[in-house]
Amino acid sequence: MVDPNYFKEEAAGPQGVGVIRKVLEELEALREEHRVSTADIGAAVADTVRKAEEISRNATKGLREELEGAVRQLRTEMAEVKRASGTVETGVGETRAALVELVEYDRQRRVREEADREKQERLARAAKAAEINRTARLHHRSGRREEAIACWKRAVELEPKEFDTLFNLGSLLVKSGRGAEARPYLERFLREAPPPLYGRDFPKVRAWLEAIPA
Repeated sequence: MVDPNYFKEEAAGPQGVGVIRKVLEELEALREEHRVSTADIGAAVADTVRKAEEISRNATKGLREELEGAVRQLRTEMAEVKRASGTVETGVGETRAALVELVEYDRQRRVREEADREKQERLARAAKAAEINRTARLHHRSGRREEAIACWKRAVELEPKEFDTLFNLGSLLVKSGRGAEARPYLERFLREAPPPLYGRDFPKVRAWLEAIPA
């Protein structure tokens, strides 16, 4: 900021012009060195204009004209300061908009990557469950019930919505005399399996559940 002690109420004549010129030189130096903010320069210029107008009212006609010229120059400086401030604000706004766009782009990228990752994981689980299902059927055909049950349990953990596996597991547990263990699998089958595809199996499953001791 400009030192207010430069301005004296009794300042007039050449002394007043010298004060204003000194302020102009200081403002230019401050701008070049970037040691003050735009707001500080604007405040200094406004204060200088006010003081200069006050000096001008008490000066002689010839000196008043010179002072008025200095005031016009100061007002030009103020206009430049305001334009610079507007340019900075515009630049800040554009930068903010660019940052918002960049953040949104990064968010969408992460969403896509997460969706791709989940898709790959689902495909991997489905492939693993299908492999385990094949093994379970081989065990079942060979009469190895416990091995088949273990495999189907693992397949259901990987693919809870694989309703054929859910049905096969519940059915084999019931036939093995493990009704209580079969109940949650059979109840999930009735609750979640789509009727158009599995409705024909619902009566059988309900009968198994009714036969399981409470």
